[in-house]
Amino acid sequence: MRRFVVAAVIFAPVLFMHTAWYTLLGGAASPTLQSAVTGDRMPLTLPTQVFAQDKAGIADIYLTDLPVADLASKDLSQLSGTIIHMHVFTIPSAGDTPIATTATTSTARVVILANGQAGVYAGGGFFAASDDDASGKTFAGSLRQATLYLRHATAGFDDRLGPSELSLRTSARRDEQAAATLAAAIDAVVNAAQIVE
Repeated sequence: MRRFVVAAVIFAPVLFMHTAWYTLLGGAASPTLQSAVTGDRMPLTLPTQVFAQDKAGIADIYLTDLPVADLASKDLSQLSGTIIHMHVFTIPSAGDTPIATTATTSTARVVILANGQAGVYAGGGFFAASDDDASGKTFAGSLRQATLYLRHATAGFDDRLGPSELSLRTSARRDEQAAATLAAAIDAVVNAAQIVE
């Protein structure tokens, strides 16, 4: 397996729950990655939420449980955690763009790192922004049931979800430097993993 050198932090193992148990626990966690096949959910706690304006769209939003300060200098193959990237390429408006929740206004990627292995789920969905633009200090909105598929993975990655849906709400703060660091980390994982056919 090719190594991807960017960060090294140990986190608790990724937790998967069946929908019934998740409901009993009172869950409405945001964000949540849910298998479209089994209904199993992966609730996520991602305290870092940042964004940067994008010249080819509206904004790039990143959510993670990884310490951004460590990402530039350590070994990602030693890390267990999650990074979400949403590229919001349009803000829907009535009469100009589709406003149905089945339309696609953003792409999404979920990078899962676990025990030296990595998987990248990617797809798209409807991001409903609370703000008209991303020129301020925060950029808020929600993504509901974006459709994702495993697109890149290392040889030993255990795909326990299959085709999945991502739902989340965010109020990201503007931080161009942190966003660039997270983008580089995602690129490192994608470049080290294999394309999933």
